Amino acid sequence: MADTEQLSVTVTGSVMAGGRSARMGQDKAALVLGDKPMGGWVRDALAAADVDSVVLAGGSASLGRDLDLDVVPDLVPGKGPLSALHALMTRFDAVVVVPCDVPLITTDVINSLIASWRTSGADVAFATREGAGEPLVSVWLSSTCLPVVQRHLDRNDLAVHGLFDQLTTCAVDSDPAKLVNVNTLAEFEELVSGL
Repeated sequence: MADTEQLSVTVTGSVMAGGRSARMGQDKAALVLGDKPMGGWVRDALAAADVDSVVLAGGSASLGRDLDLDVVPDLVPGKGPLSALHALMTRFDAVVVVPCDVPLITTDVINSLIASWRTSGADVAFATREGAGEPLVSVWLSSTCLPVVQRHLDRNDLAVHGLFDQLTTCAVDSDPAKLVNVNTLAEFEELVSGL
């Protein structure tokens, strides 16, 4: 049964875009897929979901302008996605996060995550595809998750999946085609050719 906090809290959507894009060689969020940047596809899926608002986590001010999103900067720079989660959790009651390099994500997948999280009463719900967890396609309750995130940052233990053994979790089976992650130029070109 769901905790009353999960049932009543507002959820903020976040496009995660703070990475270096080292394997891509350029800013993944800004790569144009069809008629908009990859980050724009994620933004639009989040904006149509059951969220209060959408922000950009860790991205540049110029990317924020391009995507018409407020930027939430890392409070502890250089610590990867965990730092972005930390910054989001200090500002919002609950967050649903999706990386900018998952452009095929749909509103249905996001809403399924949020609904499962709300009804499960879990601290965090994350998408799975073919049995593998996707810790950065997830919904987090800040009041219970932030202290755990802070402890991990303090000891430089930065693996997001490492948080799960200290939190209640809900794995949500999702369509693998909607969770395609684009990390290299070859993967991007393959995605473009398949459209």
